[in-house]
Amino acid sequence: MDAVQTYDFTTYSDTELTDTITHLKTNWSSLAADKALPEIFATLGEAISRRLGIWKIFDPEFDRATLPASFQACWRASETATLNEDQQTIANTLLSVDQESKVCRPWDISLPAEFYQAVRREDTDGILTFQVTDEQLLAGLHLYKGNIVQMNAGEGKTVAGLFPAVLHAMTGTSVHVITANDYLAARDADLLAPVYRFLGFTVGAVLGYMEDDDRRYNYQQAIVYN
Repeated sequence: MDAVQTYDFTTYSDTELTDTITHLKTNWSSLAADKALPEIFATLGEAISRRLGIWKIFDPEFDRATLPASFQACWRASETATLNEDQQTIANTLLSVDQESKVCRPWDISLPAEFYQAVRREDTDGILTFQVTDEQLLAGLHLYKGNIVQMNAGEGKTVAGLFPAVLHAMTGTSVHVITANDYLAARDADLLAPVYRFLGFTVGAVLGYMEDDDRRYNYQQAIVYN
């Protein structure tokens, strides 16, 4: 896991981050897999941090009142003259995403690294923080290598499963993630969809109550939860 920490993708824009994944995916067959794994895991970790953490700020149902007071002014246009540089960056991005989301799907909207860095500096309470743990990274690595992994409740099995799913999907292989029941399959697919789609992978869930047409559609996705 130390090798993963040597990569810092916090300075990458969304476009640069997805370009990195595209490059790794395109050249996967020629790469030395074990040597490429730390870079891939670090890239995925940053994507998870952004799409499951910081992107909550764009969710209409997110309770903005839970954020530090310094964030509140970012939504009030009348106070732009009093914003510091980070707050101004956040305010501008909030406005930009609001406009872009009217014509673009969320996973097609790319944001600059400066926005993510500004949010992390202003989010002193860590409300928007979603940090992949070493346990999740290690579990993901072992799962990818075909080993059985036991994790306790709350250690993050859902996120750990994303790593091997993406790694296998990068080869063009149809990936099936098997869960205990329909509830977990739907929940996990829905939770991780923003990350998968941002990385360029389609995702679906095949559930017991689905009609044949819905099943066929979901089975055609790159990553399928059952």
